[in-house]
Amino acid sequence: MKAKTWMALAVLLAALVAGGAAAAEKDDFWGSLQGKLQKVTPGKKSVATTAVGGVRGARNDSPEDVYWKGREKEKPVAEEELQKFNQALETKLKGDNEKALAQFEEFLRAYPQSALRIEGLQAVEKIKQETAEAKAPAKAAGKTRKKQPQSQ
Repeated sequence: MKAKTWMALAVLLAALVAGGAAAAEKDDFWGSLQGKLQKVTPGKKSVATTAVGGVRGARNDSPEDVYWKGREKEKPVAEEELQKFNQALETKLKGDNEKALAQFEEFLRAYPQSALRIEGLQAVEKIKQETAEAKAPAKAAGKTRKKQPQSQ
């Protein structure tokens, strides 16, 4: 009897830990996405003319196209593009998954070459996954209720 009790407690503890890890993973994705967007600045064309000197290399006419070893170049993000992505993210964080899903999908259609495309695709998949997970327990609860005979 003690072995069964300990086994039940171990299973319960494992379920609680797994559920907590899944919830933390969801929060981590949206938090990291929000943090990344705060670091992104909208790309604007500079009006000022700058000079760049180079030694032994290919000719480069664009002062904005400078290569720094070890640094990955950031792709420019238009201000309107960034606003639409932020709007979709804010909608998701408010809890309106259906509207956020529509906004992210619209963003992906409007900006297929965006630097934020990968994050947009990940957000769409996360929202679909969260929606499916939310519907699954409701369906399971509905099935168990139907199976119970009514007594009068």
